[in-house]
Amino acid sequence: MEKNQKQATMVKLVHRILSKFGYSLNRVPISFLGIPVKFNFLKENKWLRDLEIDTIIDVGANTGQFAAKARYLFPNSFLYSIEPLPDIFQILETRFAGDSKFKGFNIGVGDRPGSFSFFRNSFSDSSSLLPMKELHKELFPFTKNEQEITIKVDTLDHLFEGEYLGERILLKMDTQGLERQVIEGGRAILSKSKILIIEVSFVELYESQPLFDDIYSILIEMGFRYSGSFDQLISPKDGQIIQADAMFIR
Repeated sequence: MEKNQKQATMVKLVHRILSKFGYSLNRVPISFLGIPVKFNFLKENKWLRDLEIDTIIDVGANTGQFAAKARYLFPNSFLYSIEPLPDIFQILETRFAGDSKFKGFNIGVGDRPGSFSFFRNSFSDSSSLLPMKELHKELFPFTKNEQEITIKVDTLDHLFEGEYLGERILLKMDTQGLERQVIEGGRAILSKSKILIIEVSFVELYESQPLFDDIYSILIEMGFRYSGSFDQLISPKDGQIIQADAMFIR
C-alpha cells in the first residue's frame, strides 16, 4: 500500500473512532505571525515556492497581513515592507521584531518624492493619497470617516537605490488607487521583478484611479504577462466584482 493510501486509511479510522464518541475532526487555519494560514497553504503555493524568491517588497504593507504569509512561503528571503501610517507601521515592526531579514520603511510611495496630503481612514486599509469617491463610502459605510494628514513620499527606485535585491524579486502593491504613480516611480525595480501581485480595481473607488485595463496595458508593455487573480472583493450591494489581487509574471 502506498504512503498516501496508508495516510488516507488512518484518517478515516480516526474519524470513525471519534464519531463513536460524538466528536469530529476538522481542519482549521493555523496562525503564522498572527495571520491565519490554511493547512494546505504551502501545497497550494508550491509553484511560487519553487521560484526561490530572493527578495520580497511589500508596498502598502498595513500591519503585515501579506508579509506574514510571504514569510511563511519564503523563510529565507529578505523582506522589505513599506507603510506610511506611523501607528500601523509600529504594529508591523512589532510583528517582525527579531526577524534579521526584515526591514521596514515608514513612508508612502509615489512617482516623486516630497510631502503630500494623505487621507487617513478610520479603516486603515482604505487610507490613500487619493480622495475617496462616494461609491466607496456607499458600498462600505465603515470607511466614511477619514482625516487629512501629511506624509512623506518617495519613489521605489530611489528608496532601494544601492540596496542589493538579488535576481528574483516578488513585488506586491496595495496602494488604493495610486498604482500608476507607484509604477512610474519604480520602473527600475519592476524591470528586475519576477512576480508582481497588484491590487486592481474594476470600478472607480478613488478619484482618478486607474482601472484594471490601464494597469494591464502598462505592465504588458513592461514585459509582464497576466497570470490570473485571487482574493476578489465583491460588492455587498449587487455581487459585482470590484477589486482583485492580480498576478503578473515576467
